[in-house]
Amino acid sequence: MKMAIEDPTLAAVWPDLPAGVSRTRVRRYLYANLIMNEVATGLKISNIDDERVRGVLRVLFGSELLREYWEAARDNRQRLLLPDTTWARFVSLAEEVYSEARHGSS
Repeated sequence: MKMAIEDPTLAAVWPDLPAGVSRTRVRRYLYANLIMNEVATGLKISNIDDERVRGVLRVLFGSELLREYWEAARDNRQRLLLPDTTWARFVSLAEEVYSEARHGSS
């Protein structure tokens, strides 16, 4: 991921980045992806409860850029989602909190 953030030719490999996005925005999206994956990994490894994950996500989705990234990556994320996995549980929690944040910010 670090290599993709630093090198646009490697960043182009990631399928969930929308076309026509500036180099700076791509780098930020890749970083947002790292942040979200760290929270999901915490859910899996630390077995933290759903409410704690929701709390962390509420803070993260306070960032307009993280909300923008989450929306931009939605289609690919849904296509690649495997049911009954920790990632699916994380995505469900994140979608719930994202919806709250989006409606609260409008």
